[in-house]
Amino acid sequence: NTGETACLADCNGDFGGSAFLDNCGECVGGQTGEVACVADCNGDFGGTAFLDECGDCVGGNTGETACLADCNGDFGGSAFLDNCGECVGGETGEVACLADCNGDFGGTAFLDECGDCVGGNTGETACLADCNGDFGGTAFLDECGECVGGNTGETACLSDCNGVFGGTAEVDACGVCVEDGAESPFWNLSCSDCAGIPNGDALPGMPCAVEEISGIWDESCACQPEVIPGCDNFKIYLANYNGTGGTDIYEVIPDDSEYTAALNFIADIEVPVSIAYNEADGLLYLVHVSEAVYQTLDVHAAEPSLSGIFDTGYNRSGLTGAAFGPQGMLHVASESSGRIYSFDPATGVGTGFSNAPVASGDIAFGAEGNLYMVTGAPRRAFEIISGAGNQVLGMVPPGSTGLALMSDGKFLLSVEGRNRLFVGDEDAQDTGLRYALELDGQPFTLSDGDLASGCAPLLSSLFAAPATAYTEAPEITLRALPNPTDGAAVITFSTTENDRAVVEIFDTKGRRVAEVFSGEAVADFNYRRDFDGSFLPTGLYICRYTGTKTTVIEKILITN
Repeated sequence: NTGETACLADCNGDFGGSAFLDNCGECVGGQTGEVACVADCNGDFGGTAFLDECGDCVGGNTGETACLADCNGDFGGSAFLDNCGECVGGETGEVACLADCNGDFGGTAFLDECGDCVGGNTGETACLADCNGDFGGTAFLDECGECVGGNTGETACLSDCNGVFGGTAEVDACGVCVEDGAESPFWNLSCSDCAGIPNGDALPGMPCAVEEISGIWDESCACQPEVIPGCDNFKIYLANYNGTGGTDIYEVIPDDSEYTAALNFIADIEVPVSIAYNEADGLLYLVHVSEAVYQTLDVHAAEPSLSGIFDTGYNRSGLTGAAFGPQGMLHVASESSGRIYSFDPATGVGTGFSNAPVASGDIAFGAEGNLYMVTGAPRRAFEIISGAGNQVLGMVPPGSTGLALMSDGKFLLSVEGRNRLFVGDEDAQDTGLRYALELDGQPFTLSDGDLASGCAPLLSSLFAAPATAYTEAPEITLRALPNPTDGAAVITFSTTENDRAVVEIFDTKGRRVAEVFSGEAVADFNYRRDFDGSFLPTGLYICRYTGTKTTVIEKILITN
């Protein structure tokens, strides 16, 4: 009746013990020495979930992991190592590094004012502003200190002909560098002709027409009315068969008071020749009758000299007449072909001139450039007209073999077997005048005589050395190179003593056409002066050195 029940053993086997099974199914308490399991932060008894450094329940059955410290040591922090290896973000207060324009993180490369990536690892430098303020521009300061080129729209200043940048000197039409250019009073002055035209042909000695005056420019560039000069040294030459197969050459000297003509022997030639006088070079041309070759004879030399033989290239014979035309062409009449040919001695080029009834006789040119011919059988005088019919002028004496024009334009005829020269008028009509031929005071009979005439240079008077009281004169050398020339030549001269000298160029009429030098010539110095004779007509010219004690001349042949 106690109303009590018997005690039971606890989970540890202890009767009346207090041990019990906790929520984890473990016997705890009582005599076990164990404590009951507790619930973790997730509410799981005996669970391993825990609160991490961030206060979050992680682990156990939470499925969560504990938070970690970032690079700044802050658990759950957002700080991180950027591409440069620096801790940034989170609580660091730092921002992540960026890549520069070259793609290098933390690099120092940058875009310059020209938009190019420079600096850093690029190896490039930033573009600079040019003098116009344009970055990367090409404008620059020129030699005059001005900003030009690039976007300026300006061009660099240039050096003038004196080498001065920005200078005003210019080269004029004469090839001279003139300060202030066309504004200078010296512009084109050195080569302006008498009409004021640079490099013009209105030069002293050339034709001019100013207002109502037509004439010739003089040395002071005044237009002077032209005076047609006569010939002060007209010469007549005779080639006469000498009976030994050759020809004797004479100068014919008419005496109008007595109507005689004295013969002055010059030279004998081994073959029969026809003769022509060339006013351009002052030489007598000897055309071989039997073949188309010629020689020249300097009849004005103290000792007349005969040249070698020149070939005209014509395969002709019976060359009974020869004459020089106004253009410097040697004309020859061939009896074998019945033609007249022309030949340029300067170039060696020849051509046919005209058909003509050549029968012995001779040819000659008049002052107007007309070509005349006489024949002994039939005895006729003709005017030869190239490309047209030849005009018969009249009758001539039978056996006429030679023709020359006198200084007044009249015909002078040599006739076979006669001892006188016949004179005809401009129309080849007999005037009745005769010149009796004399050699050493004795009558002279013509034998196949051939005539030539022309105006000879006045070398003996114009270019004679001046009178001087000095017994010794310096040695002078004077040359023109090249000679013959087409116009351009170099005049060289020297003297063995200091000398006051003038070097000039004259034509064969004695007219000065150029002055090459005027002043003190130093002893033993080789002077060189350029001479331009391209404006002069083809012909013979004289270069004269005139000093205080002596005069020296050099002949120049211009073939332009």
